[in-house]
Amino acid sequence: MPILDVGSGANPHGDVNLDIYTGYSPHAEMNIKKPTIRADAHYLPFQNEMFDGVYCSHALEHLTNPEVALCEMLRVLQKYGRATFEVPDSNNKPPSTQLKYHIHFWTMDTFTRLIGDAGFKIDLAEHTGENNLQIKTRKPKVL
Repeated sequence: MPILDVGSGANPHGDVNLDIYTGYSPHAEMNIKKPTIRADAHYLPFQNEMFDGVYCSHALEHLTNPEVALCEMLRVLQKYGRATFEVPDSNNKPPSTQLKYHIHFWTMDTFTRLIGDAGFKIDLAEHTGENNLQIKTRKPKVL
């Protein structure tokens, strides 16, 4: 069953890859083996429960309303499907040093709350690398 990569950028990881921007550098485009669908994460163009998994790495902090995008990801995820989310850790990398186009900044507590409030069942929340937060989840049986 397919995995959806939301905000896939120039390094997609999914069977289906989605990003609002598809005009990455020519060198980056050569590395993309699967097509990227140009669409907004706030309005995923897929049917309900279409994917076994969702992967979203370093995209949520760029979205105007990550809560809406997370609800959309939950909608397209099959029952018991798995999702992985990763964002920069604002505790280890102060917002002043992050790129100016990051709209949101989270600590482990606030990121965990965001994901849980969207309806995901959290299996693992951890720091990865030097400056990242990663949460592995699944869609609960009943919402």
